[in-house]
Amino acid sequence: MIDWRLTTDLLRANPDFHHRPRYDYVIIQASDTEVIFAQILYIFGITLNNTEKHVALVLPFDETPDRQHRERDKALHFIRVQARHRSKATFIHVESIIRGSVLVKDFEAEHDDEYIVMDVMMQIFGGG
Repeated sequence: MIDWRLTTDLLRANPDFHHRPRYDYVIIQASDTEVIFAQILYIFGITLNNTEKHVALVLPFDETPDRQHRERDKALHFIRVQARHRSKATFIHVESIIRGSVLVKDFEAEHDDEYIVMDVMMQIFGGG
């Protein structure tokens, strides 16, 4: 439930979370005018001038998805996202993370890196 109160959003990037890998998805502020989905791969802290800064290695979902499912997605009010190649992961400040998100892998997609955004998130961004 969205109530606009400040809360803690526990996000995980763990290769062995209860004996299974877990790398959560997030919405990040990519620029002043753009938000994108990403997957957290690693989170760490850096001490700089006696101040600890937190950085995350993320895999952005900012590639253009395949056109194959565009009509179906539009009819069903789906938002489809596609990840960059893993070699193009990038570092971000954790402060640019807006909140956690839920992405569901599309197993029928031609490419292995296409996901559907859960409809709860679509309501937030006006997609449905």
